[in-house]
Parts: sequence; C-alpha cells; structure tokens
Amino acid sequence: RETAGLAQIPAAEAAGTSQAGLSRFERGRSLPSPELVRTLAGVYGATAAETARLVELAEAIRPEHLNSRVIMQRGLNHFQQRLATIEASSRLVRSFHPAAILGTLQTRAFVTHVFGRAGGDLDDNAKSTATRIGAQSLLDDLDRQWVLIQTEGALDWCYGSAAIMAEQLDHMVEVSRRPNVTLGIIPHRTPATVQPLHGFHIFDERAVHFGTTSGAALIGDQADIEEYVAKFNLLAELAVYGDQARELLTRIADEYRQST
Repeated sequence: RETAGLAQIPAAEAAGTSQAGLSRFERGRSLPSPELVRTLAGVYGATAAETARLVELAEAIRPEHLNSRVIMQRGLNHFQQRLATIEASSRLVRSFHPAAILGTLQTRAFVTHVFGRAGGDLDDNAKSTATRIGAQSLLDDLDRQWVLIQTEGALDWCYGSAAIMAEQLDHMVEVSRRPNVTLGIIPHRTPATVQPLHGFHIFDERAVHFGTTSGAALIGDQADIEEYVAKFNLLAELAVYGDQARELLTRIADEYRQST
C-alpha cells in the first residue's frame, strides 16, 4: 500500500472494506480472505505473479479444521505444501511437541518412515517426504528465526529403530548450532505449570497449526493465537538450551547406539 502511495482510508474504500478492517489486516490482528487479498493486490498495482503468490498464501493460512479422512482424500502432500507455504511466509516460527520429533528437525530417514507408514498413495507419500525435507532449506535463511521445544520423552520414543533415532538426535545437535535456531529440551521430571495436550506451531503471530489423531487445524483468531503464545512461553521456561541440550541429545543418541 505504501509503495502504491495510498493511505489506509482511500485504499480501504477502493477495496470495498473498512479502514479499521484494513488496519487489523496490516497489523496481523486478523486474516483477510483470498478474495479480498486479490482485490487489494489490484488496488495496489501488484503484478500477476505477486497477486498469485499473495492469494496462495491467503488460501493456505485461512482458518480451517480438517478431519484426517479429508486430509487423506486430498492427499497428504496437499496439506504438507500448505504448511510449507505458511512457513515460507513467516519470519518467526515457534514449535513444540511433547511426543514426536518436530518436522523441521527430522532427518530424511525419519521422514521417510513417517510417511511410509501413513497409508494412502505411495507416490503421494514420496511427494510429502520431498516437501517436508525441502521446507527445511528455509533454515539456511539467517533472516528467519526458529524456536523449537521438545520434551525428553519425545527423544526417548524409539520411532522406527534405534539406528534412525541415533542419527536423528545427532542431526538435532547439529541443527542446534545454527545461529537462527533456538532448540530447547524439557528434561524428565522438570516441575511444570502447564499441561500441553498436543504439539503446535505458531507462525509469526498470524496463525497456529496443530494436529491430533483425528485431524488438523489452522487457527487465525487473535485471542486463540495469544493463548498459544502464552503457553509456548511457559513451556520455553522449562527447557534447557545450548550445551545442556546438546549433552542431553548426545547422551540419548549414545544410548540408542549401544542398543543396536
């Protein structure tokens, strides 16, 4: 809008929305529909490619609850690509999971095992693997930040095999050394003031994604997002970081190696 030289009021009038609504969109307090994004792009004189990209993001980030059967019917890769689009548009990603290794941290062997046991079409599973691994290239962009929190219990869960887990934890040690990644581990028996029932991902402060056994959800309500941010901050206070986290990861990786 500023590049187009438009103030909020005339821009809102041209797009058929309110100035207050446009202000909320620009401050990340609410999400515009794909249709409004297309209209605003036209008002601002965006190129066709810019418009297509903005509409794609608006469609990806729209609030939605999806049943697992719906996800499988559409294809796992369809949903993986949607999440990758949201992550690619974010400067700060905060993720927590109490029981599973976060996708951003997963090795190819781990990801292959995840989607290899997902059921459904084999080609779609292979594409899902490629999409998840491909999204990890965003870690090379030092202008982006990740804060990733795992429980020690997630590390102890031997998913796939001891060999897969040993490699996985070694990889997490290396990722933790990246300057734009903060990796925290919540040790066993750490006194806690919060009981998270599922993992979740916060994209900037625009959207939250979480999955359960029966489905997945993307939420954009600001009050809900603020609740997840507050919960994440409490969890982050419980974690150890840096050398302490790496020592814990290395110890568990060595235990896996000894069991093979």
